[in-house]
Amino acid sequence: MTDHISDDIAQIDKWTVAFLALSGAATALAGTGGLIAATAGVV
Repeated sequence: MTDHISDDIAQIDKWTVAFLALSGAATALAGTGGLIAATAGVV
């Protein structure tokens, strides 16, 4: 039973890490895109 619970937690951790990585990448892309758009607007 304990093993099963720790497996579940490990699975949740993987999803959490994956989600945070995706959300961080999306934020970085949005920030970069906004920066490029602002630069293009200035130029």
